[in-house]
Amino acid sequence: MDRENRIDPTRYADAVRADREEAAQLGNSGVPFIVFDRRYAVSGAQSATTFTQALEQAWNSRSPLTVLTPAEGAENDEGCGPQGCAVAERDVTV
Repeated sequence: MDRENRIDPTRYADAVRADREEAAQLGNSGVPFIVFDRRYAVSGAQSATTFTQALEQAWNSRSPLTVLTPAEGAENDEGCGPQGCAVAERDVTV
């Protein structure tokens, strides 16, 4: 490996320190500790089902997704029609 491509062990030291401080503020004292959307955390070795549930909970707790729909008179492949663009809000869950 040449000198220019060697990884500098101090390169990410500040980012790692900041992550550790944030984890401590969240009550973490071990690894692994995964935080989703800065609101939900999974601590320790967990099953794929637990991670799936955490991801779904984080996703579903976000604001409803805003879905753009074609305006009246627009063709299926157009986002806007002669009457302008329409925005319909609907809740999209996983």
